[in-house]
Amino acid sequence: MKRFLSAFALLCLCLTVTGCNKESKIELGTYKGITYTPVSTEVQETEIQAALNKVISDATTYETDESRAGTEVKDGDWLLIDYSGSLKETGEVFSGGTARDERLQIGSGKFIPGFEDALIGKLVGESTSINITFPENYAVNSTLAGKEAVFVVTIKEVQIPQVPELTDELVSKHTDGVHKTIESYKEYLTEYLKQDKEAAAKESITAEVMEKVMANTTFEHINEKDVDEYYDSVLSYYNTIAMHFGVTLESYVSYYYDKTLDEFYKEVEKIAEDTIKEQLVLDAIIEKEGISLSDEQYQEMVKDYMEQYEYTDQKEFETDYTVENLRQSMLYDLAIDFILDNAVPEE
Repeated sequence: MKRFLSAFALLCLCLTVTGCNKESKIELGTYKGITYTPVSTEVQETEIQAALNKVISDATTYETDESRAGTEVKDGDWLLIDYSGSLKETGEVFSGGTARDERLQIGSGKFIPGFEDALIGKLVGESTSINITFPENYAVNSTLAGKEAVFVVTIKEVQIPQVPELTDELVSKHTDGVHKTIESYKEYLTEYLKQDKEAAAKESITAEVMEKVMANTTFEHINEKDVDEYYDSVLSYYNTIAMHFGVTLESYVSYYYDKTLDEFYKEVEKIAEDTIKEQLVLDAIIEKEGISLSDEQYQEMVKDYMEQYEYTDQKEFETDYTVENLRQSMLYDLAIDFILDNAVPEE
């Protein structure tokens, strides 16, 4: 199973780790015996069935129902549509509001409220305009929340799903022959989902425990130079990504994170301060508990790190991220593991 990497360790791999300036001063609080809320990692039969349903869904094909041309759309119909949306007030076409050959089942709730209902009674083979108001809490794109839009929809055809039976042959085809029977695939799914849940549980517990450890710590003085340097490193990192995609940082954060540049800057400021504080706490615990990383531990952990980052060549991996950064991240992982090992589940 892949070793869990803390969010801080992940950032350390991407950014330069210089170590906090000695001018910073903290007083460690309680970090042993921290309580946490247990998280279930039991795999439910419904989760296995959902994965098996995905096999069937991926293999499902759709045929045109010629008899439905010119008839009214009904609840439950599978439609093939083109659509283009624009803001009612300005006529502006917004991102994500246009698509061709989109498959939609009426009543599935796949689209925003009101969209599917508005198509009921419309004629198959024709185009229509429908007025829709985005929900006030529309999280997909907050800039559209509460706004009225007009969608021009072409209902191209009604389709009939051709749903296959779940068989050993279908499973084998879906997994490229890795699993030749349904039973074998179910065993794999059970193990895979359990590992995924265990990783998610550890992430949740780590976040809860570390939040309490941080709250127990008194930060008497934080060297702003450390925070500023980390802030600059994060911005440099994201600017490089934006340049890679050939866009400005503003466009990148707007598209991928749905944030304005000012919102992004404020968030990075908080990340920088929180990260430096976490580094100071972990450094203090490493020193106090005498936590160290042996060469044997490094070699064992670097394999897990490489798997996490999909590397096969250790020299290439160490060149890209540097041995210094890798060892520092591993030390922080060991410190977090120490805290978790001494944490106590709430009853």
